[in-house]
Amino acid sequence: MLRSARRSAAQWARHAHELCGHRPDAYVGNNAMQSAKVDAALFAWSAALRDAQVAMMQAGPGICMDIGCGDGANTLKLASALGSDWRLVGVDVSEPMIAHCRRAHESGTLPAASAVHLAPFSWHCADVGDEGALARVLARCGSLGCADLVTSFNALHWLPEAQHPDMLRNVRRVLNQEAGRALIEIEAAGSMDGMFSCIEEVARTHERWAPRFAGGALGSGWAARGFYRPSAAEYGRMAHAAGFSRVRCTTVPHTSRHAGEAGVRSRLVGAWTQLPSLAAHLRDEHEAREFLVDVATAFSAGAQQDEIPLACELLLLDARP
Repeated sequence: MLRSARRSAAQWARHAHELCGHRPDAYVGNNAMQSAKVDAALFAWSAALRDAQVAMMQAGPGICMDIGCGDGANTLKLASALGSDWRLVGVDVSEPMIAHCRRAHESGTLPAASAVHLAPFSWHCADVGDEGALARVLARCGSLGCADLVTSFNALHWLPEAQHPDMLRNVRRVLNQEAGRALIEIEAAGSMDGMFSCIEEVARTHERWAPRFAGGALGSGWAARGFYRPSAAEYGRMAHAAGFSRVRCTTVPHTSRHAGEAGVRSRLVGAWTQLPSLAAHLRDEHEAREFLVDVATAFSAGAQQDEIPLACELLLLDARP
């Protein structure tokens, strides 16, 4: 999880923390789709991870920084893929989320913890858009201010548009100049269009909700969920401008399984009731929940199977000259 999005930084920081950051239990309970995406990403990145392991064996123990680590579960999956010779550094802007990571890792309750019993971990609160923030994290870890690998899974949409170039420059500065790489996963454009179309249809035509949404006036901000989601090509251009020598993109399909209407309802109500796009039209969180229940019913009635086809874009950014 990272900070803010396209409205005012203060509004979205507050929203992000309310939605997930101050409620790690809610985040953990609704992280199944992200977890599936990480599984797909790690499989697709297996060759790049092997290259990183070979470079590390030649240079000594490696340091991997995971940006937007959230509840830490995906960071541990990454540790399993890399092996116990790596030091994992989880970074998130939410202090409650980082506190959750520390407690869960120390108690052994994080998923996959048993598979990485030897890997050293540390968890740090930092805003990756601030210049020098990542270098300060590495300094607190006792390193020489250099990471061999930087990763980010389904997190960078929390950053406002203006901070993405700053974040990429910050990542480039802390990467090992000889062999450093960044592996970044972003949601592919259009991968949730079916769900968004259903939401807009309910807002526009449902007898109860159409008057509230003024005939469905959700606007393009709803389809983006208020987040900045650049295309892979746009991100590649920003990465080149930030100093990365090579950028490679891979599109990886995956599915979100939802176990029928009850699964869709659980996913929507658990994660989206506090979105500002709903708050602008509905009275309170209870009414937002009722709206999303109707969306789940409509979506499930038109669904052919208990899964939503999705896709993510995997970007491999190379810092080597």
